[in-house]
Amino acid sequence: MDHDLTSFHHFNLKVIPITEEKTQTIFKAFSGNYFTSGNYRSFQFLIQLKPVVPEKRLQWVDLSPRRPKQVNRQTLLEFLSHLFIGFKNLDNQQIIIFVEQYFQLKNPKGNLQHLSTKNISDWRTNEAAYLRGISEIFKNL
Repeated sequence: MDHDLTSFHHFNLKVIPITEEKTQTIFKAFSGNYFTSGNYRSFQFLIQLKPVVPEKRLQWVDLSPRRPKQVNRQTLLEFLSHLFIGFKNLDNQQIIIFVEQYFQLKNPKGNLQHLSTKNISDWRTNEAAYLRGISEIFKNL
């Protein structure tokens, strides 16, 4: 699904104040365990709210602790909520559009998965330790 970049600027999102060095640190901290594919340039485009061609999207690979055959969409949402000021204020459809622009969600078998409004609603009320783990990574950077 292709979306016009201008719509992302209307979402009132701002990246947290970070330097280029901190951008690299965040990329390294989450690369491998949480996302793969794409590259550092794809991550920079995410931060700059520039469009990414579908083939260059980052692939979120963190797995759900309760459902190991499913991508953990809630850690992705938590990651984005720490990276962008205003992310939590987006409505569910805006979050889906945003995630689809920058990320692929593929399970270990390579099957494409999608973010649903239920995933988002569950994330908004989730207080699981694995979400606090995302917060801790950001605090320690």
